[in-house]
Amino acid sequence: MITINVLIFSRKATEKWENCKDSISSEKAAIISFHDPDDADLIDYSQKTDRVFYIGIPDISYDDLQDCGYTYDSFFPEAEELAKFIVDAYNDGYDFICQCEHGESRSAATAAAITEFYNHNGIEIFANFQYCPNQLIYNKVYDALQHEKKVRI
Repeated sequence: MITINVLIFSRKATEKWENCKDSISSEKAAIISFHDPDDADLIDYSQKTDRVFYIGIPDISYDDLQDCGYTYDSFFPEAEELAKFIVDAYNDGYDFICQCEHGESRSAATAAAITEFYNHNGIEIFANFQYCPNQLIYNKVYDALQHEKKVRI
């Protein structure tokens, strides 16, 4: 089993690229960048990596789904595409940087799903007091990774 390197950063930290670059173990980093749906001011990673996945999605919980007009199935339709991105980047030897505004919720949830899927230790992110992984995002990403695994077999 290959140990996967998955890091969690806030927007502010990734804007200072050297903080990120010094933390990754390989020369290649795939970035998963969360932003609010109405935020058009995305971080430009084009000079940093050739693998970036931008996701404009609200940071809501299971309890908020119905109030926000979603069901579990309709929320985060990009999860399947994200799973393909993750598996392809993993297979190509990329480290991962998961980034959201504060580096606590959406990014931590995605990092936990990736590490659980590949290394079976995503609980370590949930146990770390500095993060508050969004359980809805975690489950959507993890379910999508499981589905992608079945599709590729």
